[in-house]
Amino acid sequence: MAEPLIYFILGAEGAGRREVIADLALFGLEGTDRPCLLVPESQVAASQEVMTGLKATFPVVGWILDGTRMRATVPNGATHLFLMSDGMADPIDQIEAFSLWLPTMPFELGRIITVVHCALLDRQPPLLRWYDGCIHFSDVVLLNRREGLSSKWVSDYQARLQKDSLPCHVELVKKGRVRNPALVLFPEPRRISLIFDEEEHLYRDDDGATDEEAVTPLVDPYFERLVSGRRVRELPDIRNYHGGEGN
Repeated sequence: MAEPLIYFILGAEGAGRREVIADLALFGLEGTDRPCLLVPESQVAASQEVMTGLKATFPVVGWILDGTRMRATVPNGATHLFLMSDGMADPIDQIEAFSLWLPTMPFELGRIITVVHCALLDRQPPLLRWYDGCIHFSDVVLLNRREGLSSKWVSDYQARLQKDSLPCHVELVKKGRVRNPALVLFPEPRRISLIFDEEEHLYRDDDGATDEEAVTPLVDPYFERLVSGRRVRELPDIRNYHGGEGN
């Protein structure tokens, strides 16, 4: 029997992530699968209401960030977890905490998915760096909330992703639906970051080392910190650009 899978859903609040998760769970899984949605603890009640309205009646439970670790009580028998990030907090802090939490869980990583709030990004260009940080870790990028935007804006953003030679799968969301939910959920890594790869890929040979075991760990560039403790690659604080409305 295959290991249960977990999907980490990144993006800003209001990007329509709950709609996308409902679509993926309802139309991308088998009838015998038992999905569960994990959301920040403060969003459980609102998320239950939204998911019920979308006919996605699977369990919704809360997760918390305890220092640098995630904590959550997962229902027994769950086969697919959809872990939704806090869209009003630093995604890198959450991804780093997730990377520490995942090995303690009886789940394998399915995929990391970023849902882009295109209208917000159009209004707030400084958030390009925020989304770049999310996409660095993502296997799939879903472009949502495109109402009122020109097709040129969307094509230009897609061209930007292609220019950067990103391996992730990029797809448009239409009315909360993706074209092929099963394809989006297919657990094939297509991300730049190696932190979730097998351990042997996380080390590099030291220059000039004579001992075959003289290797140093590879640190993801978004995890690197200065002596002061601040990250080398800091992302904009999304709270300065987003009022927090929406789902």
